[in-house]
Amino acid sequence: MIRIKNSQQIGRLIKLSRKQQGVDQASLALICGFSERPLKAIESGKGTLSADKLLKILDELGIKLYAESPRGLSTEELENKLAPSSQPASD
Repeated sequence: MIRIKNSQQIGRLIKLSRKQQGVDQASLALICGFSERPLKAIESGKGTLSADKLLKILDELGIKLYAESPRGLSTEELENKLAPSSQPASD
């Protein structure tokens, strides 16, 4: 597991994974449901994506994203707070 520190690193990870799997940018973008332009931008470290688009790319490439619990919050508490709920979240 590695720590991603900036958008350039996530872009390089996406590009490396995509090429390793033999997938071109056009095909990955099509599979993800958007144009090639934002994918090219993120791979070059210059673009921004919505969280939904980024998560879709990572999912399609089989890249897992993990979050570390903030201090003072156990992993179990964090999982409970992030679980889907029928009640609106309180701030």
